[in-house]
Amino acid sequence: MIDNYAHLIGFGFGLMLGFALMPYVTFGAHDKRGKLAAVIICLVLTVGLLTVLFIVFYVASIYTCPGCQYFNCIPLTPTFCRSSEVRIHRDEDGF
Repeated sequence: MIDNYAHLIGFGFGLMLGFALMPYVTFGAHDKRGKLAAVIICLVLTVGLLTVLFIVFYVASIYTCPGCQYFNCIPLTPTFCRSSEVRIHRDEDGF
């Protein structure tokens, strides 16, 4: 059981913070302003994403999203997703 949401959001945070915090070389004033703007945008997006994640996971949980449940667990058998908090309903014929 792998939490795909954690991997996806971790990739997003790593990408944004890696771009914002990596050392960079500038080739002029215009290049320096552009890179500074990109760093500020990445940091603002990171704080915004952290706020959205806090709201989604602690204030308004999304356990009933029908399409979102398949992102974490694909029900290969009727009891495959039982250990997670995913509530996927399968038909009796397996479809």
